[in-house]
Amino acid sequence: MHPTVRQLTTRRPHQTAEPRTEIRADAPRERPRRSASPRRFRLALLTWVAAYAVITAILATLGPTLASWPLVLRTLLLSVVMVVALTWLIMPAMTRLFRPWLAPTA
Repeated sequence: MHPTVRQLTTRRPHQTAEPRTEIRADAPRERPRRSASPRRFRLALLTWVAAYAVITAILATLGPTLASWPLVLRTLLLSVVMVVALTWLIMPAMTRLFRPWLAPTA
């Protein structure tokens, strides 16, 4: 059904194959370390505060203009502007500003 795909391997003449390491079944395995991520409730609280501020700012500036629009169009515009503002403007700045508070404590 699907065409056969060959994996392309390009090897330069001066490169050699990497040696293989043998993994024994009885050898203890190291757990991969988890990256230090902020606590969920703190990140949720920060996101809520940012979303509240963005929604309030949008409604304060565009509220009278949007009042005559149908509900579906108002919520569409509000959600698009809010998600774009939070994703690329507000949340990166907020996480940098609140990094010490968001950092997990050992």
